[in-house]
Amino acid sequence: MDFCSQITSAQGLVNDSVLSRLFPVTQEEKRVQPKAAPPIVVEIAPVGKSKVDVWEYKDSGWVIPFKYKNERADNYSVSVKVKGEDNSHHDSSNSNKKIEYFKKAWTGNGSVAEYFHPQSPYDQPNVISVSVADKRVVLITNDGREITGHVTPGLNTVIQDKPYSVEYTESENRWLLVDEDNDSKYEKRRQVAR
Repeated sequence: MDFCSQITSAQGLVNDSVLSRLFPVTQEEKRVQPKAAPPIVVEIAPVGKSKVDVWEYKDSGWVIPFKYKNERADNYSVSVKVKGEDNSHHDSSNSNKKIEYFKKAWTGNGSVAEYFHPQSPYDQPNVISVSVADKRVVLITNDGREITGHVTPGLNTVIQDKPYSVEYTESENRWLLVDEDNDSKYEKRRQVAR
């Protein structure tokens, strides 16, 4: 009571001695100032002139970190991509189409897809239609020939021996590996959307 009678104005309430009595702070509770955050550097590049490289490079090559083929290496399905077409629309008016790639989608351990360039005669720009049933490929050319082949494990006549690109899922990440010089080593890797 004696102390309250000494306060004569609002300024007296802000006095350190009053606040320290109302809100005592022990030595352990004293706040430690955080370190200053490093500055954020933002680079703005003109549209179309960006030199950001999204690829990771490794001279010895990237590898898929798990086994995804069974003992017979036949646990895959085959699909085909024609240049200039999406998978849901077939343009029958163009009689000079070309196969862009064949895809082996592996089932079992992990989600892995291998992409292969076609071998001759499947690589010619004379395709009217191409169909894949299981591992059998039927190609109809613009001169009326029907060419049939099978995408078999190992060496075959439809696709090249080694994939030029592989996609796989590891944990929560989807990775794309690319072999640029056909030496069976994937020198480039980048993360892709799932």
